[in-house]
Amino acid sequence: MGALLAGACLLSLGLLTDPSWSADKKARPLSRENVAQVWIGISQDELYVLRLALDTGSNASGAYVFDDEAPKVFRIASWNYESQRIELIIASADQEAVSIKTLEGAVVGTSMNLTVRGPGWSRKFSLRREGDLEPRWQRLKSAMASFERQTNTP
Repeated sequence: MGALLAGACLLSLGLLTDPSWSADKKARPLSRENVAQVWIGISQDELYVLRLALDTGSNASGAYVFDDEAPKVFRIASWNYESQRIELIIASADQEAVSIKTLEGAVVGTSMNLTVRGPGWSRKFSLRREGDLEPRWQRLKSAMASFERQTNTP
């Protein structure tokens, strides 16, 4: 166990001092087609979960939920993405029902950071592409189930 911990520390130190692992590296911007996917994330205060289903056409939508309340669903009339900046326009008929006026932010690598604003309030969200997370969740669930079976067998 001690050797494993020492190895992990050395690897971390190596990555921190390796000039090729630099904070100056910038992620390549995603194409509009790569942004046009389902995104899921959580607010900075961890009170809200937000899901956006973006497509290249006009069928984009979103939803958010607070705690165990009913989700609020809305249509996205349009969305603009240029030079890593993203802006989503809520369909006017849905603005009052969900009390969201604007969603805007940046897509950096495979993460989206949005500020969602309504009348007199704003919240920051960090989102990831759902398709990137689902396989990881499934691998984690499977590994844990396998671990539990192995450790609980007499």
